[in-house]
Amino acid sequence: MEFASPINARVRRSIIQGTRRYLKVDEQVNQNNHNLNLYLQPSMETITLLEFQELGQKRIRVLRKIEAIKEKVGSARDEYKKEYLKEVGALMPLATLVCPQDQLAEARRQDRISHFILRLAFCQNMEQSEWFTKLETELFRMRFQLEPVPSIMQFLRLNSISLEQLDPAERKLLAEDLSESHSIPVEQVLKTEFFKVSFDEVFELLFSYRVYLKDGIAYITANELLALIAPRFRENLCSSLARARRHLGFCRKRIDANLDDVTPEMVDELARISFPLCMRNINTQLKIDHKVRYFARRQYGLFLKGIGMSMESSLAFFRKEFTQVMDGDKFSKEYAYNIRHMYGKEGHRVDARPMSCATIILGNTPAPQDCHGCPYRHMETSGLARKLEVLGLSQEQTKKITDLTKVSQYDKACARYFEFTHKMPEGGLGAVITHPNEYYSLSRKILLGERSLDSGLASQQHVFEPQKPTQKKMQDQEPDIEDDFYNDDAQMEL
Repeated sequence: MEFASPINARVRRSIIQGTRRYLKVDEQVNQNNHNLNLYLQPSMETITLLEFQELGQKRIRVLRKIEAIKEKVGSARDEYKKEYLKEVGALMPLATLVCPQDQLAEARRQDRISHFILRLAFCQNMEQSEWFTKLETELFRMRFQLEPVPSIMQFLRLNSISLEQLDPAERKLLAEDLSESHSIPVEQVLKTEFFKVSFDEVFELLFSYRVYLKDGIAYITANELLALIAPRFRENLCSSLARARRHLGFCRKRIDANLDDVTPEMVDELARISFPLCMRNINTQLKIDHKVRYFARRQYGLFLKGIGMSMESSLAFFRKEFTQVMDGDKFSKEYAYNIRHMYGKEGHRVDARPMSCATIILGNTPAPQDCHGCPYRHMETSGLARKLEVLGLSQEQTKKITDLTKVSQYDKACARYFEFTHKMPEGGLGAVITHPNEYYSLSRKILLGERSLDSGLASQQHVFEPQKPTQKKMQDQEPDIEDDFYNDDAQMEL
């Protein structure tokens, strides 16, 4: 191996600095229009919280599957590739080149978004960052190895990765040396494209003696480009995670105060994925009629307050709906006061708390035109079954819930609804629901990855057995005498 001569040093610098003859970018195609991705630019599109959750969970399953395969087969390369194609291909067809052509664009989009979802999720902890980096790099390596050479060359062009090609004359001159170092016939050498790279960028090949080295320049084929690209991928990912970690630290003070804020724009999506059925019913009715009666307003308003909606946002939320069936002055005079009252800004200025399941179940029984209450306690079994099936539950899941309501196990029914809608194993919650805001809090933890889907399988469950409300309990339900919101239903026929 020769490393001397000033001329060769200048050659090495020219390769690194980009002053020699390189492959030209002859296509102005977006980097995302390829199966491989260096993930240099995050996606700027808007996605729903549900899609965010699903894409993140799907990506984690892929990485965990790769980890399991490596533990299972060790260094047996052929067996590893076989298991990878089978197991990872079932979860992520794009990663094994079996994705149908008509699904390719969407698969690439999901690949890109899911990577950045996990990058954000794992950047906050060094140990998790290392795990993520190791498995993402391994996923990239396997995908790179499966790509044909023309596709790899296109990938390099799209990402402006410049490599100096070995010209035919020099290739002919070095044919025997290249043949010996790469263990291929001279005739094949003359037909193979070789690239010049600085030796310190392909240590992986140097250690395995699979590369021809001269004057500090390594001569590699397209099939060996992985040794050059994979370290770049890993280095970029490590630096990006570190940068994200620093940025999160800078932002934490600014966002902590508003971390749990819920705005009116967030309600419909949160209702779909994180609200208990009682609150989801009220939200649905509000969107249909643009008004709800007193008990529903109070039950729902206090719930929204409990999940982080400010008084100003609550006023804006209800104003937007109610003013579709009344003018703004009427809302301000007859409804706004009571919203401020719930936040302790009117009347006795008592900061009201969200209602528990017991309060809702033992409270005012809904009339036919009402939408408040507990659906497991107050809805007819047939109506509840139809509601659950409309929301996507199977007949078997619906029956399990309605069977629990028939024996007054409303909290268990709510827990089963939670498990079924969050794709958890039955009993995975490990508890029963005793408060709508508890339901919401658990849902957010599941969707944000702060709680596993089966962490509660071994936990003890309890059942809330409803009792007949006593006079005192009913008196406790009575609103403050200054809360004229209590009687406005009769006056306004709402």
